[in-house]
Amino acid sequence: MKNRIKKLRKSLDMTQADFSSKIGLSRNFIAQIETGAKVPSNRTISDICREFNVREEWLRNGEEPMNPDSDIEFADLCFQIGLKDERARAVLEKYLKLNEEDKKLFMNLLERLAKRAEG
Repeated sequence: MKNRIKKLRKSLDMTQADFSSKIGLSRNFIAQIETGAKVPSNRTISDICREFNVREEWLRNGEEPMNPDSDIEFADLCFQIGLKDERARAVLEKYLKLNEEDKKLFMNLLERLAKRAEG
């Protein structure tokens, strides 16, 4: 589990301090989890899954997929909306990994850009 927590944190481009503050823990505790010195409690596991949108089965056992929305569903959605631009797809993949607060910030930015483009 320690490697998956570290993988998740790095995939989100977060420091241990950033990651720990999102779930109400100390940076030192996250560091100890990542080195295997500590084992996260069931509550901590639940908090990580909720905050970072990962499946508990993935976090505990490595059972794919990592996120509740599988890659197949994502690929199907991209196909349905005609998304072929790889850069746009990469942005969407990163968006799905954001927490709710950051998703709101991202959407606000997009709305501001769209208004500028309109005139």
